[in-house]
Amino acid sequence: MSVTRRALLIVSLFLAASTLPAAAQSSARNDLPGAESWGDFNHYVKIALPQRAKEHAEHLLEVVGDDSVALLDIVEKGRYRDYERTLERALKIESLREVTQRLAEKIQHAKIQVIRDKKRIIDDIRRLHEGGRVRQNAMERLKAAGQFAAPLLLRTLQSEKPEDRKLHSNVVVAMVAIGRPMVYPLSVAISRLEPVQMGQVAQVLTDIGYPRAAPFIKEVLESATLDADAREKVQQAYDLLAAQVHLPANVTAAELFLTLGENLYTAATRGSPDNLPGFDPKTKKGIVWSYETQAGLLHTPVPPQVFGDVLAMLATKRALRLNPNMERAVSGWLMANQRRENRLAEGEPDPSYARTMRPPQFYLEMAGPLREHDVLHRALEDGDVDLALDAINALDATAGTDALVNRHGAIQPLLQALSFPDRAVRFAAAFTLTNARPKAPFPGSYRVVPILTEAVGQRGGRTALIIGRDEKTRNEMVANVDQLDGFNAIGGLSFLDQSLADQIAAGPGVDLIVTNLNAAGCLELQRVTAGDYRLAASPILALVPDGVQFELKSQAPQANRLFWNQPGLEGESLLAAIEDAVASTRGEKITGKKADDYAMRAIHLLGEIALSRGEVFNVREAEPALIAALKDPREPIQTEAGVVLALLDTQNAQQALASNALDESRPVFVRVSLLNSLARSAKQYGNHLMPVLVDRVLHVVETSTGDVAIAAARAHGALALPGSHLKRMVVDPR
Repeated sequence: MSVTRRALLIVSLFLAASTLPAAAQSSARNDLPGAESWGDFNHYVKIALPQRAKEHAEHLLEVVGDDSVALLDIVEKGRYRDYERTLERALKIESLREVTQRLAEKIQHAKIQVIRDKKRIIDDIRRLHEGGRVRQNAMERLKAAGQFAAPLLLRTLQSEKPEDRKLHSNVVVAMVAIGRPMVYPLSVAISRLEPVQMGQVAQVLTDIGYPRAAPFIKEVLESATLDADAREKVQQAYDLLAAQVHLPANVTAAELFLTLGENLYTAATRGSPDNLPGFDPKTKKGIVWSYETQAGLLHTPVPPQVFGDVLAMLATKRALRLNPNMERAVSGWLMANQRRENRLAEGEPDPSYARTMRPPQFYLEMAGPLREHDVLHRALEDGDVDLALDAINALDATAGTDALVNRHGAIQPLLQALSFPDRAVRFAAAFTLTNARPKAPFPGSYRVVPILTEAVGQRGGRTALIIGRDEKTRNEMVANVDQLDGFNAIGGLSFLDQSLADQIAAGPGVDLIVTNLNAAGCLELQRVTAGDYRLAASPILALVPDGVQFELKSQAPQANRLFWNQPGLEGESLLAAIEDAVASTRGEKITGKKADDYAMRAIHLLGEIALSRGEVFNVREAEPALIAALKDPREPIQTEAGVVLALLDTQNAQQALASNALDESRPVFVRVSLLNSLARSAKQYGNHLMPVLVDRVLHVVETSTGDVAIAAARAHGALALPGSHLKRMVVDPR
């Protein structure tokens, strides 16, 4: 064979070997589906065969489909370490540009998905020193990593290793480019940094220009031990930031942290956590940053629903550390901590709350009435029922009468709570004020007994007051509401109807007012009921035609109690309209054991009021409700109501006790209890029974046996009935 032919053969064999599928050449290293096509794509780009490269790129994209992470796996396990340069070369070839762009975008998307891996972030920080697309891609991936890039970027900035020092300027540029996600972690770290890095980070925060950094930078400036050079740089940075956000010249770091905490609390009240700095949309967790000298920046994920409260706690705690006399910061921390606890699902941990910390109620009760009033005031403003109940319970446990009703300042939160739309809050406020045993009337004291009577009637059902424009439509609305599960309707043609007023006074409270009056009538009904403390919180549902709805919308656009819907609603449509109105103003429905507990506690407190015979609360206002409670389906409520009625010096109370005690359909123990209450009433206030009831008492004495007979005899004696009854039974026992 000639030398020429032999040389050509060698060249051909070399070319043939080099055009073998690249992945096949390294199959031992990467046997993932699609790996062969990736290797072939790189190979054909390198030897300038674009058509073949395109075929393999399209096949690879088809194999991986939407799984960009699988593609990244193939890429990173392949033998082509310089693949980014290969992609950059392929993008310059017209026929390869479109498919290569798709391939590059998918690889980049996958890298963003897994960018939080520390090794990847370190690699991208190293790539910042390179140029072209390599640096651009690295920067994009660091931006995608956001706040999670902060620990390693900061560590690189702090490192004095030669390979890291050359990256310092690039790191600063990257921090600024990442922007707002860097502000929270860098702000947390700045006060703990060495002077050089402190100045660099201050400048980064100023260049980003987000005001959240201001309290942290101001805190650094207030440090007495700050290095002179660092102070100059930090001061310059702070001055620029302060000018951007118009901060007062004499504001302190503590004041800035307090404002930050209050703003964070408000943000968490009004919106979702997505807009809070540090929220991670990928994991749906809030990220809490801290800094330790040895470990650097550390992050703790917390449940999203408590993230704003945790941030508010951290800010107010920092304010307190700087100014221990800042009482508003104490109140802010207490309310955020308590709400944080309320928002956690049962058994759900909050890793940011140290194990050494006590339960939130511990701190709330320890703080005392002034701070508890602050928490209650904010809870009432926000309509936060759970927080309001926590604050009232703390006041009940710690505050005397004066502290409850004479809080410093014009706002009296506990008294405001008596008019709060949610009845659980009203009940708790009334219970607390009754427990305080006030010696003199106070603003709103007249509301307490009616609220207690409302609590007595709690059975888990709801009461609707129907005001009709005529008898026919009123009856139709009453019937439609009565048919709804859990609702009881009482109705009339006028709110001023005395029989209707009596039903309201004796009932468990009105959950809803339903009417079909015209626009003027609806507005008047709203005005009149707003002046009645029993109805001021009850929503009004107007079932009226479109024309009346239009008038209401134009004349009462801000009416927060007035709702409207089409006339003639019934069944599920009516229930939906009612539920919408009630849910907007009345809070959660009280059912089951909770209703029983409220009723029993209210009766006991009414009994204490009756026994105290004070001048603050008039227990006689509760008489209709207590008499109605004698027919309550819950037997303990019947007997306890009887005990309280025995303390009232009225004919109605005593006659109600007698007529219910003489009812033979009642269980024996209920009759015995009511007869004993009748005896106590007669013993204290004398006999107020009508003759017909006297005769019935005597009949029970003569015909009954056992415990009922003994209790009836006791009542007979207390009522001072004629001794001839006894003589007759002795002489002629039957």
